[in-house]
Amino acid sequence: MRPGEWPPVLLLQAQIFLIIAVLLIAKPVGNALFLNRFGAESLPYAYILTAVVAAVISSAYAAAMKYFSVLRVNLWSLGICILLLLTFVLMIPYRYTQDVVAVGLYLWVALFGVLAASQFWTIASLVFDLRQAKRLFGPIGAGAIAGGIAGGYAASILAQRIGIRPLLIIAGAALLVVVGLTMSIWRTYVAPQQRKRRRREEDDEDEDDTEMISSPTADREKSGTTPSTGDGTTPAVPAPAVEKMPHQIIARSRHLLLLSAIIALSVITAKLVDYQFSALASARYGNADRLASFFGFWFSTFNVIGLVIQLVVTNRLVQRTGVSGVLSILPAGLGVGAVLMFFMPGLSTATFSRLVDGSLKQSLHRAGVEMLYLPIRKRVKNRIKTYIDVLIDSAAGGVGGLLLLLLVGYFGVSPAGIAPLVLIFSVLWLVCVLLEREEYLEAFREQLSHLRPKTKRKPLQSRHREVLSDFLNVLKEADLNGSVNDVLFVLDRTENVTGPEFREPIQRLLTHKAPAVRARALHSLAGHAGLELYEDVRPLLDDPHLTVRNAAMEYLVHHHLEETEGTIRERLAHADPEVAGTTLVELLQETIDNVTLRRRWKLDEEFNRRVRALDDLPPVEARKWRLQLVRAAGRSGTNQGDRLISRELKVYGEDVEMVRTAIIAAGESRAERWVLTLLDFLSEEPYRAYASAALAQYGNGLLRLLPEYLRDDVIDIHDLRRLPRVLRQLPRQRTISVLFLILDKYYVSDIETRSEAIRALNHIQTVRPQLSMPPKRVLRQIRREAQRYRTLLDLHENQSNLLDRKDAEIRRQRAGLLNVLRRRRDGSLERLSRLLGLYYPAQDIIPIFRGLRGEDPTQRVNALEFLDNLLDASHKRLVIPLLEFPLRQPAAAAYDRQIGTERLHVEEVDLFGRLMKKGDIRLRISILHVMAAEGHGRYDWIVGKARRSRYAKVREVVRRLWPEGAGTRVQT
Repeated sequence: MRPGEWPPVLLLQAQIFLIIAVLLIAKPVGNALFLNRFGAESLPYAYILTAVVAAVISSAYAAAMKYFSVLRVNLWSLGICILLLLTFVLMIPYRYTQDVVAVGLYLWVALFGVLAASQFWTIASLVFDLRQAKRLFGPIGAGAIAGGIAGGYAASILAQRIGIRPLLIIAGAALLVVVGLTMSIWRTYVAPQQRKRRRREEDDEDEDDTEMISSPTADREKSGTTPSTGDGTTPAVPAPAVEKMPHQIIARSRHLLLLSAIIALSVITAKLVDYQFSALASARYGNADRLASFFGFWFSTFNVIGLVIQLVVTNRLVQRTGVSGVLSILPAGLGVGAVLMFFMPGLSTATFSRLVDGSLKQSLHRAGVEMLYLPIRKRVKNRIKTYIDVLIDSAAGGVGGLLLLLLVGYFGVSPAGIAPLVLIFSVLWLVCVLLEREEYLEAFREQLSHLRPKTKRKPLQSRHREVLSDFLNVLKEADLNGSVNDVLFVLDRTENVTGPEFREPIQRLLTHKAPAVRARALHSLAGHAGLELYEDVRPLLDDPHLTVRNAAMEYLVHHHLEETEGTIRERLAHADPEVAGTTLVELLQETIDNVTLRRRWKLDEEFNRRVRALDDLPPVEARKWRLQLVRAAGRSGTNQGDRLISRELKVYGEDVEMVRTAIIAAGESRAERWVLTLLDFLSEEPYRAYASAALAQYGNGLLRLLPEYLRDDVIDIHDLRRLPRVLRQLPRQRTISVLFLILDKYYVSDIETRSEAIRALNHIQTVRPQLSMPPKRVLRQIRREAQRYRTLLDLHENQSNLLDRKDAEIRRQRAGLLNVLRRRRDGSLERLSRLLGLYYPAQDIIPIFRGLRGEDPTQRVNALEFLDNLLDASHKRLVIPLLEFPLRQPAAAAYDRQIGTERLHVEEVDLFGRLMKKGDIRLRISILHVMAAEGHGRYDWIVGKARRSRYAKVREVVRRLWPEGAGTRVQT
């Protein structure tokens, strides 16, 4: 219970207490009169008659709900129930009406129990939101069980003392009180919330009912949606929506179908068990008053046990096992009772089965069923809940009656012989519960489906027939007057499409007027295996544009090296650095794994000769040659090439383009000597992208070196922050291990590094889902982040409570700390969500996180409930309280303000000490400023440890705020 929740909970407890007390007063009387008048063999007929009457009542109820509010229908129902009950009281003394009273009171009890309880829970769900309902329906349900105890024992004790009629008069008077409570609860709690909900749901008023039911298999067709005028606009008056009947809504949702099946199977099984209990009891106790006393005692005993279960067990089981675990217990217990009936037939075993049903149905089972209604929107729930609770319940009772009529009346099966059927229905019931578990989760997935990340399509390298057909048409129509941009776009997007139908159109582009198109077409054709283009490409060596000439040379070097040796040697000796340099680079690339071919072409000698000649060239020409030679240096594998790269990397401030080329060359060399140098460039904005691409070329070589570098602390923290973005380009199992090493080493001191490492893990999980995340290491990181988030929440609450208690300077410093805490809290929540996405399906965690960060309160509640059902029990206990109470009630509230302040300061010192040990540098500095502003001696031990911090910035702030020799209590 939380502040403000006690009044509605107590009122609802009182209301359900009286409803169930009335039911348990009337039920023993009704059962005893019916059994005494007609015998146990007539019970199947009563079940069938109940189903027929329930069908009529539920149809009338559904029709009334179309035109009247929930409150009005509820009050009319209660009024009719009171009137009928008083009518039976007046008819009891007359002999010629005894059959009517016996049947009528039995039907009244059967229908009142489901109708009044269903209406009550409908109103209760309007008072509280989903998360409140999950917490509070247990305590509220305890009121129902207490009412069952009181009503049952009242019937047991008073039936033989004052008689049946006074008992029913007491029940009627209690229902009058229920009417008053209903009106009070509605006016005080429901009506104000209804007005707020209407404002929020104005945009959804025309939605089809089936869209409001969160089921993955619900039909998505809209009935009565606004028609189109054909020009993209909509008519002024929308088409009227077709109002669906409750059975149509249920039929379109697998979630509701399984919910109805669970309720129906539970009722059928309960009817069979109830018949066993009633028949065996009737055989032993023949007198109506003795039967009423017997039933009253046991019905109350069932509720006593149910109350204990409700208060002690229900909430714990709901938290630990979820909806499926809670709903599985009752059918499992009834199955055990059916098995026992095989070996020990008799009233004691029937009492055990009835005990299981009576004690669990209003506690665990009721809590589970009410949870199944949570993903359904309020407007739809109001229409279908009573329909399911009344019609499905009673119809299932009728099916149970038909089965009993067939077994008992036709085949003459004894009450104990019904046990096999009880076992069969219990097993079917369990199967439906297991199927419903996934539907329940899917219901919340659907509620948050609009928050899922949009699936990013690959850069139009689509093989969809229509798209490829459009691309092919662009290429075929790309004559001399074609659009250059369109052709380049298609060539880029069909780079990996090597179908024969694309070869001829692309080959014709070798004569396109645009040099960019000619060069790009040549690159595309290079990927087509078995394509002979020598005669087409050879003339392009004389193309007036350098880009085309270089593309032609690249193609010939890689595909026709032998045929064009003379031409290639001529270009290798060319005076133009662009021509000769490009040729040298391509030859080095082609022969990188062929030592014999490289020696034949004497490429190492040519490279070294060109390097030595640099000093004799004019500055402009020397720079052009140096740029080409640096490009070639990484592929040369020579000492001369290493020296050239080393020189350019050391003087990186002089020529940015040269340094970028040297960085790429260092990556192409894959030499270990360059790794630390390339890591240093990650923190330099002009070179970051190039250094990242160069490091990615190392592949496994980089992953092999990084653990040693991390262990020896040789990577600067500013460079390390950029490293995860490099590693995400290497989605491998070893990469995951390296990222977890980073998390373990820097999870406290550097938030940015930690955040980047977690993002990299999320990226790898997305692009390579077949890679495995180590579960133990993920769980350790989840626990660490949850503990950190808890500490941040505690300190934020603490500082908020202390904010207005001191002078202006202290308030200013605390306000600054609160700003830092808010940012750290939001970042910690994001990291916690990302870590959960490594352990649980990311497609579920992402919309949950977005829902929790959103502004819509209903959306936040749905997201939290979905997460609650998704997490394992251990994670649930760790994570859910943190997300449910981001800002809890002040922990140090006290009547005496000074005592409350002192407690807050004691808590503050403890939290400061923890975050000065495990907080990031910016947070530590903010804490130091608050302590300096306070200037109190309670912080001395924290300041003393901060003087010896391993972080220079922290030590510097301490020296500035508390100068050496001035003591630790000096204020700023």
